Amino acid sequence: MDLRGHSLPEIRDLADEYYRDHGWADIEALEENDPDETAFKAEAWARKAVAEDDLPERLDYLERRSQDESWRVRERVAMALKYVNANAFRQVESAWYEWVDHDDNYVRRACEVGLMGVPEAHVDSALRILDHLVSDSDEYVRKSCGGFAVTAIANTDPDVGREYLDRWSRSDDLRTRWNVAKAIGGAYGRDNDHALELAHRLADDGEYRVRRATAASLRKLFDKDPEFRERVEQWDDREEFRSSL
Repeated sequence: MDLRGHSLPEIRDLADEYYRDHGWADIEALEENDPDETAFKAEAWARKAVAEDDLPERLDYLERRSQDESWRVRERVAMALKYVNANAFRQVESAWYEWVDHDDNYVRRACEVGLMGVPEAHVDSALRILDHLVSDSDEYVRKSCGGFAVTAIANTDPDVGREYLDRWSRSDDLRTRWNVAKAIGGAYGRDNDHALELAHRLADDGEYRVRRATAASLRKLFDKDPEFRERVEQWDDREEFRSSL
């Protein structure tokens, strides 16, 4: 299939049509000569697995492809995992606990990004899984955690997200607190008073890395809404921190 010139949304639409008219043998035989062909196969695979109730058994292919050396391939597999989580989270929930403990950092990262597809009803379960990754020492996993996956998932149900972020912000683990600091600057931080509460707490953190991440997140919020800056300027007990903003 010639996918040249097709956008990723168009490839998803084509995959959605393809899986309905083809069996597993055809999907398994699809070629993967470039990232777009891999995206098509991954999307068709995910949709077929959900439709046929073949999960979690059919996650094996997506797990293998999530370890690809090509960043573009890994991103496309993560997008397919979002579809799986959006439509069949309960069937695959137990598998994610294996993925977050996987030796391969690419697999762990695919898991956290894929969890961004969970609907509101499963936010608590998704954040419980991410509890295993907020302290991950791998840089690739860390970059996609707090400021990307955690903030998006927590924002899907802010009441549930508040419970986890509040607990994580008090963790003894440096990386966990750093991920909360990064989450403040993402989706969870917009129009959310709790995000400023977290920022106020972490602005006084004993670790410079956490304070620096908190400052960076606040600057993002300032750019989106100047009112955030006005409120932070009222933190009389964080004068040294405010001078760094």
